Amino acid sequence: MNWKLNELLFELAEDPKRRILFVEGERDLIFWKRLIPKSFRKDTEIYPISVMQCADVDGGERGRLMWCARQFLTTDKYLRVLFFADADWDRILSRPCPLNTYFTDGRDMESYGLTVGHFEHLASTGFRLSEHEASGLYKFTVDTVKPLSLLRIVSEQKGLRLPFQKTLGERFSRYFEGKKFSIIFDIDRLLAALLNRGGISLSRAADILQNVEDERRKLSSTSDEQVLHGKDVLGFLAYFFGTDVMPIEAAYFLALDRAAICRKEIISLVSGWMTKADA
Repeated sequence: MNWKLNELLFELAEDPKRRILFVEGERDLIFWKRLIPKSFRKDTEIYPISVMQCADVDGGERGRLMWCARQFLTTDKYLRVLFFADADWDRILSRPCPLNTYFTDGRDMESYGLTVGHFEHLASTGFRLSEHEASGLYKFTVDTVKPLSLLRIVSEQKGLRLPFQKTLGERFSRYFEGKKFSIIFDIDRLLAALLNRGGISLSRAADILQNVEDERRKLSSTSDEQVLHGKDVLGFLAYFFGTDVMPIEAAYFLALDRAAICRKEIISLVSGWMTKADA
């Protein structure tokens, strides 16, 4: 499927009851299909944004989704098409959201697993940690990973465009040291690598680290789910358990508490829209 906007509008006109939820990618598609099975979705279908022809915009699939959402707002069918995306840093940076778009309750899809209970279940059932170790894993993960996520926020705020994806990829092990609950994150080493790869003078490192500390204080009362980057959490857990990111990601999402997720504000709103009888 490769819809143009006018083609989808024609199909919606032909079927007045039809509604569509667009999501970023396959992970989100599976998430929603499992959360709200077809039998409960009335006339609502779920598609990844890749099925739509969109302009060449920055931001990957999220950028395409946001562009498409804004296009639908200019049509008379906008009430029948909804868009769901990672919040990213938009809440923290006070960026506006299109009226037909809902963001994840936390920063991203991984944020739905940022609870003590989820980490205990993941650690004890999936990786056989003791009850005592499992109970401490959530706080240890947050404390270890938060400086990395704060560095990402500073990069976004200051327009540094630090090349996290090219530098980190799945090679988080280069910037963590120690084992299990003695692991530390080497932010100085990572920042030097980011600046070098990004063609930025190393002389800026001290100021950037101060920005990270300032941001830590500023966001001290902001919930972990808004601050932590899901990829950082998964990368740390892979290092902690001595495995690759892929099996950690699979176990992480399989261990999610469906009932708890359904009680989340945004999930509840989108679910209600998907399951209502009339458009």
